[in-house]
Amino acid sequence: LYSDGNALDGTIPDIPIDTLQTLEEFLINHNGITGTMPASICILRNDTINPGNLISLWADCGIPPDPPQLDCVCCTKCFSG
Repeated sequence: LYSDGNALDGTIPDIPIDTLQTLEEFLINHNGITGTMPASICILRNDTINPGNLISLWADCGIPPDPPQLDCVCCTKCFSG
Protein backbone atom coordinates (compact mmCIF):
# COMPACT_ATOMS: atom_id res chain seq x y z
CA LEU A 1 0.00 0.00 0.00
CA TYR A 2 1.83 3.09 -1.24
CA SER A 3 0.44 6.15 0.53
CA ASP A 4 3.67 8.13 0.76
CA GLY A 5 3.62 11.84 -0.04
CA ASN A 6 -0.16 12.25 -0.07
CA ALA A 7 -0.62 14.98 2.60
CA LEU A 8 -2.37 12.49 4.91
CA ASP A 9 -2.70 13.48 8.55
CA GLY A 10 -4.06 12.08 11.78
CA THR A 11 -3.16 8.78 13.40
CA ILE A 12 -2.98 5.16 12.27
CA PRO A 13 -5.86 3.19 13.80
CA ASP A 14 -5.64 -0.30 15.22
CA ILE A 15 -6.69 -2.97 12.76
CA PRO A 16 -8.77 -6.04 13.62
CA ILE A 17 -6.88 -9.28 14.16
CA ASP A 18 -6.54 -11.42 11.03
CA THR A 19 -6.87 -8.52 8.60
CA LEU A 20 -4.26 -7.32 6.11
CA GLN A 21 -2.40 -10.62 6.52
CA THR A 22 -1.11 -10.49 2.94
CA LEU A 23 0.10 -6.87 3.12
CA GLU A 24 3.77 -6.78 2.08
CA GLU A 25 4.48 -3.04 1.87
CA PHE A 26 2.98 -0.15 3.85
CA LEU A 27 4.62 3.15 2.93
CA ILE A 28 3.22 6.17 4.78
CA ASN A 29 6.27 8.41 4.85
CA HIS A 30 6.22 12.10 3.87
CA ASN A 31 2.77 12.70 5.33
CA GLY A 32 1.47 14.41 8.47
CA ILE A 33 0.71 11.22 10.39
CA THR A 34 1.43 11.43 14.12
CA GLY A 35 1.10 9.30 17.24
CA THR A 36 2.25 5.72 17.63
CA MET A 37 2.27 2.85 15.14
CA PRO A 38 -0.28 0.37 16.52
CA ALA A 39 0.93 -3.04 17.67
CA SER A 40 -1.71 -4.53 15.36
CA ILE A 41 0.32 -3.21 12.41
CA CYS A 42 3.69 -4.19 13.88
CA ILE A 43 2.56 -7.80 14.34
CA LEU A 44 2.18 -8.02 10.55
CA ARG A 45 5.97 -7.77 10.17
CA ASN A 46 7.66 -10.87 8.86
CA ASP A 47 10.11 -11.01 11.78
CA THR A 48 7.60 -11.26 14.63
CA ILE A 49 6.67 -14.31 16.73
CA ASN A 50 3.73 -15.02 14.43
CA PRO A 51 5.36 -14.02 11.15
CA GLY A 52 3.32 -11.99 8.73
CA ASN A 53 4.10 -10.89 5.21
CA LEU A 54 4.89 -7.22 5.88
CA ILE A 55 8.43 -6.59 4.65
CA SER A 56 8.52 -2.80 4.16
CA LEU A 57 7.04 -0.41 6.71
CA TRP A 58 8.14 3.17 6.06
CA ALA A 59 7.07 6.17 8.13
CA ASP A 60 8.15 9.59 9.36
CA CYS A 61 9.66 8.13 12.51
CA GLY A 62 12.60 10.54 12.51
CA ILE A 63 16.25 10.48 11.63
CA PRO A 64 18.37 11.83 14.51
CA PRO A 65 18.62 14.61 15.48
CA ASP A 66 15.09 15.24 14.12
CA PRO A 67 12.29 14.15 16.45
CA PRO A 68 9.82 11.57 15.13
CA GLN A 69 6.36 12.53 13.93
CA LEU A 70 5.31 8.92 14.42
CA ASP A 71 6.67 6.67 17.16
CA CYS A 72 7.37 3.40 15.37
CA VAL A 73 9.44 0.62 16.92
CA CYS A 74 8.73 -1.77 14.04
CA CYS A 75 9.35 0.44 10.99
CA THR A 76 11.91 -0.82 8.51
CA LYS A 77 12.82 2.68 7.28
CA CYS A 78 12.43 6.06 8.96
CA PHE A 79 12.26 9.46 7.34
CA SER A 80 12.27 12.98 8.73
CA GLY A 81 8.82 14.57 8.58
